[in-house]
Amino acid sequence: MAAASPLCRCAVPAVLRTSWTDANPGRRFFGCVNYRGANACNYFRWIDPPLEDNIKRLVLALHKRIREVERRNDRSSFVREVSKGFFIVVGDFLAKSVMNSLFGIKE
Repeated sequence: MAAASPLCRCAVPAVLRTSWTDANPGRRFFGCVNYRGANACNYFRWIDPPLEDNIKRLVLALHKRIREVERRNDRSSFVREVSKGFFIVVGDFLAKSVMNSLFGIKE
C-alpha cells in the first residue's frame, strides 16, 4: 500500500510528480500543490534516487520514442475518423445519385 503524501509547508498534501528533464528523466518527487503559483511554498522532495548517466540516456530515449509513437497514433486516428466521414458523405451522395438515376427519386 502506498504511503500518504507528505504535507508541504502550505499544510496540504504534496503532489506526486515526475521529472522529465535531461538531468532527472522519469524521476518522481513530491512538490507543493501550488507549484508556480503566487502562494507556492516551494516544497520539494525526491522520492526516487538519482539515476546513473547510462540509465538516464536510456530512459530519455525510450520516453522520446513513446511520444513519437503516441503522436503517430493520434495522427492515424484523426485520418481514420476523417476518412470515415468522407466515405459516409460520398456513400450518401452516390446512393442519392443512384436513386435519382434509377427511380427518379430526389431528396
